[in-house]
Amino acid sequence: MAGFYKNDYFVVAYYILSSSYCELRDNGQKLLCSEFDSYIKNKCNLNDAYYKYIVDSLIDDKLLDHSPKEESGGIVWYYSITPKGIEYIFFDEAMSKAQNYIICKESGQTNEQK
Repeated sequence: MAGFYKNDYFVVAYYILSSSYCELRDNGQKLLCSEFDSYIKNKCNLNDAYYKYIVDSLIDDKLLDHSPKEESGGIVWYYSITPKGIEYIFFDEAMSKAQNYIICKESGQTNEQK
C-alpha cells in the first residue's frame, strides 16, 4: 500500500481528533472552530468542500462534537472529541498509520506503509 499524504482523509482526521483530545486533556477546553478550521485547512492544503466532508463524517460517526456557545460577540462554535473519538485515535489501525506518517514527516523520515 502506498504511503499517506498530508491531505489524506485519515491524516486530516487524526490531526482534528488528536488536537481536540490534547486541548481537552491539557487545558480542559474545546477547540474554537473558526481558528482551528483555518489552521488545519492551511496546514494540510485542503479545499473547503473536502475539509467539510471530513469534519461532517467525524461528527456523523460521533467521534467529534460540534456545539455552539453564546459569547459577547454572538454565537461561537466549538469542537470537542467524544469518548468514542478518543478510543478511535488510540485503537484504530488507520489512525495508528496516520500517526506514524505524521511522526515520520515531522522527523524528516520517509514513510512507507507495510
